[in-house]
Amino acid sequence: MRRLRLLALVGLAALAATGCSDEGDTVTAATVTAVPATTALPTTASPTTTGTSITTTTSSPPPTTRVPDTDLPGEEFDFGYSEGTILSVFGVRHDDVLNVRARPGLAGDVIATLDPLEAGFTATGRHRLLPTTVWSELVVDGSTTGWVNRTFIAVEGVTTDETASIATLFDGEMPAAETLSALGFVVAESLAFGDPVRIEMSAAPTVGDLGGVTYDLAGIADDSVAGFRLRVFAIERNGSWELRNLESMTMCSRGGTPGGLCL
Repeated sequence: MRRLRLLALVGLAALAATGCSDEGDTVTAATVTAVPATTALPTTASPTTTGTSITTTTSSPPPTTRVPDTDLPGEEFDFGYSEGTILSVFGVRHDDVLNVRARPGLAGDVIATLDPLEAGFTATGRHRLLPTTVWSELVVDGSTTGWVNRTFIAVEGVTTDETASIATLFDGEMPAAETLSALGFVVAESLAFGDPVRIEMSAAPTVGDLGGVTYDLAGIADDSVAGFRLRVFAIERNGSWELRNLESMTMCSRGGTPGGLCL
């Protein structure tokens, strides 16, 4: 029931170890308040860029040939992104990276790294099932082919404005917190409704006339939705940051339609 409330709230109705650290940004001790939403919402915002160019760091020469299935660990797994699917990193902390490995599993050599907001790399259609994780093969820069834990990749879906929805959760008022990172966590946690999800700050706060921070709400218990990327925009007032705009991008776990709906 909680999952269904979350999916409806962020617009769905309208339409496992990795190379990265699992340490979260803990801001649960922050003081949180709610203030009346008396200021009109901005007509435009300055979203955190999610389509950044891919920067690949290689620690060894990229493989020139694909490793045959018979030489790979685990078992062939038929359920995954089809060849050519455009993917993005998802659920990786802003100060960490996602390792791309020569072979599936943590024993594989790291041949590249992807930043938390990297996008535009493609699936080859090959997937391997290990005892506790599923790994997918990617082409990350047009020539480097490697494997990543599928928990940390997704297809970008539709983006919706959820400012009014979040205000409803706070009795018609806009949430506020001492810091931008704390505010982002409060917003993400309120949308999780207690479900066992991961909350990761995927882009550090930026401060200006309109401050912003990006949080990934990952691990949604749905067969087509991996989670949501939340872009939180706020203004500083009386020593705290008050929410002004919330954008939610649906992240798909299997693929999407040309219109951005999850399959």
